[in-house]
Amino acid sequence: DVNERIFKVLCAGGFLVSDYVESIAKNYFPNGEVVMGRTPQEFQDLVRHYLENPEHCRNIREAGQQTVLHHYTYFHQIQRMFTHIGEPELAEKSMATYVRFLQEIKYV
Repeated sequence: DVNERIFKVLCAGGFLVSDYVESIAKNYFPNGEVVMGRTPQEFQDLVRHYLENPEHCRNIREAGQQTVLHHYTYFHQIQRMFTHIGEPELAEKSMATYVRFLQEIKYV
C-alpha cells in the first residue's frame, strides 16, 4: 500500500522512518530516500540510530524532497493522467504551471 504521508513528509523536507513497503521501496524510492525497517526491532534500531546521529538524516532528507518535487507531486499525477487520456497539451500546461510555482517560491 502506498501511503500519502510519506510523500507529504518528504515534500516538506522532513525525515521519517517507515515500515517496509516493497512497492514504495522499489517503485518510488529505490535509492534509499526513505528509511524503512522490516521488523519491529530493525525499526527501533533505525529510530535510535537517527535520533543519536541527526547529521545522517540530512542527505536522505534532501534526496527525498528532490525525488518528490521532481516526480511525485499532484502536478505530476495530473500530467500523467492527461497524457494517459491523450491530452498532451493539457499535460504540458499542468507542468508549466508547476514550474512557474517553483519559480515563484524561488525553489528553482
